[in-house]
Amino acid sequence: MLRQYIPPKVTEELRYVYTIPKFCLPTECDYLQKLCLQLPRQESDGYSSAIIKEETLSEVVNLRLKACLPQKFIDPRTRILWSFDGVAPQWEFCCFEKNQSTHGGYSNEAQEYWFTIQIFLDNDYILGKTTVYETYKTPLFKIQPPQGLALVYHDKYQRAEEPILAGNKYVLRTRVRYTPDIAFGI
Repeated sequence: MLRQYIPPKVTEELRYVYTIPKFCLPTECDYLQKLCLQLPRQESDGYSSAIIKEETLSEVVNLRLKACLPQKFIDPRTRILWSFDGVAPQWEFCCFEKNQSTHGGYSNEAQEYWFTIQIFLDNDYILGKTTVYETYKTPLFKIQPPQGLALVYHDKYQRAEEPILAGNKYVLRTRVRYTPDIAFGI
């Protein structure tokens, strides 16, 4: 799965929401999709999913994210400097079939800055847009994700996968962690 990685232009759609086009090549997406489809899946929140612990995938994604995302940032509210610490080794493989959708997000207990990364493994489906929300009533960003796109968003936001009209939508998802580095004075 390793290739020479040339970082694409990253778009910060709004504060702490990033789209990274061509994060994975089509051949990488196809390989990951075939690997994940072999796993036993269970129904979860209106879609089927499987958990995969894949250290190599996490290492590759870490290298690519280091080339794309800010390595440090200051939270304007707390004035704490946060440093990129990498992705979790455990991934959720999600399969959305016709008429399946979901809303979700993680709660953040503030010792770390958590983000979610979603890698879209295919585009052989109709509709099924992904929306990032500030609250369930306030959509911030909507995208029809192409194959290979990585969407990274802060855990203070929620996300929704709209229903699929036809085909299947395959997504790999895990968490990205930033840890506190230095606290500045007020």
